[in-house]
Amino acid sequence: MKFDLGIAIVGVSMILFYLRLAVLRGKKRRERREAQLAAMRGGKKAKIELPDPNKPFYQVSNWPLVIVSMALVLVGMAAKTTAGFPELMQQYWWAITSLGVLLFAFCFK
Repeated sequence: MKFDLGIAIVGVSMILFYLRLAVLRGKKRRERREAQLAAMRGGKKAKIELPDPNKPFYQVSNWPLVIVSMALVLVGMAAKTTAGFPELMQQYWWAITSLGVLLFAFCFK
């Protein structure tokens, strides 16, 4: 497999996806830590509800968008590897795949 600009663009979009999830995870950790500190400061009389530690850091906010973004990623990768697609789709496979990855990054809250 030879290196081309499309692979680099898809790689950058994957890094942006990971950074989005890392930011969400850090935000949730900070909220949990603040809730625990508030409970400790409140003493025994405080009725502060602590977040569930087994709850995941992020949740899917839009399932139809997940399906569309995964379909875009699969179509883009198929356009790269299969000869049955139109020439324009084969040439710009990276745009379809990157769009799918970036849409997928915003499916979480």
